[in-house]
Amino acid sequence: MKSRSIHTFATPYNVGRVTQNGRRLDMEVEGATFASWHPEQLLTGYSWDALSAAALLHSSGQPGRILLLGLAGGTMVRILRHLVPRARITAVELDGKLVDIAVRHMHLDLETVDLHIGDAYAYLRKTRKRFDVVLDDLYLSGATDVYRPASVDRTMIMQYRRLLRDDGIVAVNMITDTPHRAVLRETREAWSREFKETAAITAPRGYNQALIGGERLNSASVLETALSLFTTGADRRMWKQLRVSR
Repeated sequence: MKSRSIHTFATPYNVGRVTQNGRRLDMEVEGATFASWHPEQLLTGYSWDALSAAALLHSSGQPGRILLLGLAGGTMVRILRHLVPRARITAVELDGKLVDIAVRHMHLDLETVDLHIGDAYAYLRKTRKRFDVVLDDLYLSGATDVYRPASVDRTMIMQYRRLLRDDGIVAVNMITDTPHRAVLRETREAWSREFKETAAITAPRGYNQALIGGERLNSASVLETALSLFTTGADRRMWKQLRVSR
């Protein structure tokens, strides 16, 4: 089915549009999809599923405080609210205009998050809050591709660690296709050096992987248990296609 543009936008940071594809709405920025919403389905098969699922690898299986770096259109908030309904979610987003568009077009409920508009790296340096899970989905749109605004090196990992509780974990969205493989390799090496336990969750669509690190990770079987949370056939099929590697 051909997509239909229902809203175009230009913000200080991004140029894009909201498109309707059947019953699904997508937020597209410079050819990349920054968010997706469907009235019945939660999962998409893409990186948001894998990064949200990473929260379940916290040793408790139900983390109480989650920090989301990069909110965009709020696709992950909707999934996280389903997986860990009692968690308090703090979200940081540089582009406040994207949030406004998501509220207006993609049913983002800001009452479900503690939202901070501003630079995520500045937030990492200044906040004194501590979290069970940090989810890093920080990407900017470039001329031909999306890119990470900073390397996930030891300095960045130390920033994560400062915010984590003793049993806390961090997960970062990594792109796996050829132009990004050097960054992926360097990040995997840093993860292996700095964390006692690591894992990766890969979604069935796209070229993304949620790379997870912590002192102690939950068993991958927690994802099998979580399958019962999904009621639509489409969501159940998508969830069963997530792949965890240790």
